[in-house]
Amino acid sequence: MILHVPRFMNASRLAGKRILNVYFDAFFLPLPEEMNEAMRSFLLNEIEEDEIWNEYRILTGANEPMTRFLKNFFSPIINSLKVKFGQNEFDIYCYHNATTHAENANLSEEQLLLEFRCKATGKLFLDEWRQLLKKLVGESEENYYRKLLILLSRHYEPVILTYDASVRFLKEKLSDWRVKVEYTYYYWRSPMEQLLVYSMIHGVDGITKEDFEKAVKQQIDYLDFILAEKNIDIAHEKWAEKASKSLVRRRYLR
Repeated sequence: MILHVPRFMNASRLAGKRILNVYFDAFFLPLPEEMNEAMRSFLLNEIEEDEIWNEYRILTGANEPMTRFLKNFFSPIINSLKVKFGQNEFDIYCYHNATTHAENANLSEEQLLLEFRCKATGKLFLDEWRQLLKKLVGESEENYYRKLLILLSRHYEPVILTYDASVRFLKEKLSDWRVKVEYTYYYWRSPMEQLLVYSMIHGVDGITKEDFEKAVKQQIDYLDFILAEKNIDIAHEKWAEKASKSLVRRRYLR
């Protein structure tokens, strides 16, 4: 089973509850494989949760805000795994690598700086957005699938957790396993997520200039909601409410 958990705390808490009520003999986390031993030690109560994220920072060079966000996001998940492990032991695997996480952290910072440049200058810098999107698509296609397939071959009832914007490509790679996808949380993709998923399917250059410019403007608008709220879940819900009303209004005007 693929368990899709977008990066919202509400989704993470729902995933934590789901983990307690499903059987599996192996669990796969989208964290650096170098953290396998630390995760197992945590499940065995040999180390504290903070030690996991200290190791993450050392491995990836991630800044403190990024590490804190991931810690908060994964906390309900890994604490449910600890409870589950106490009831019935299972294998735990981290199936990403540290280099990819380090590069993703850099790209997140690059995106944030670009967003603030757009806000400060009133310009869109579309060429720079296209270059950033190409880098993000490249990272999304990171070649961890072969390793994942090898590990999966050892188990009968695995659960693979992913927070990718789309599970389409992961499901295709695992087609021989006939895995089902379980969505913990349904939500509107942010403009940047929409661009990323479309680009993964059709290529970045397949987006027209008009559509690309529109999406970038929407992403800057999305940033305003994020900056106005301390809670990203609330910010996203407010943006989604505005976006849905706008969509309904456009349909009515037609």
